[in-house]
Amino acid sequence: MNNKMNLEEINILISCLEIYIISILTYYIALKMIDLQEKTRNKVLLIIICGIIAIICAFIKFQTNSFYSMMFLALIVSLIFSKFQKKDITYSIMIIALSLSINYILLFLSILVTFLPNYIMKTQSEYIEFISLMAFYVVFVYGFTKIKRFKKRIHIFKK
Repeated sequence: MNNKMNLEEINILISCLEIYIISILTYYIALKMIDLQEKTRNKVLLIIICGIIAIICAFIKFQTNSFYSMMFLALIVSLIFSKFQKKDITYSIMIIALSLSINYILLFLSILVTFLPNYIMKTQSEYIEFISLMAFYVVFVYGFTKIKRFKKRIHIFKK
């Protein structure tokens, strides 16, 4: 019974950290899409708020399902984006929805890339799997923001 409880706690912790990283990188890609810089004060607040969001989303995910958790994440990150950037809420929802879509595509690619090494090495540690997955994910997000077309920004979102 104790092992099952530990495994469940590990899953909740990993889910919470995953949502935390996704929420920060969603905000990061949204800023890159419209070519804005974030103030230092807002960065600190964002890190704290994303931590709280991650805990709430992990709770929602394990109490209901991932869909509700993702919808909550999109709504709250949109509200934060709207508040910090002084943008209209509908504009913020559109930007965050696209950013979240890009993030989940990059996360899926990271899962595909990390699957093979984990399968070959028969990795049993969920922590190692999580760290390798998030490392590839962050590299993919960084690489995506360095693409020339993305660097020149998506013109639809310029106001």
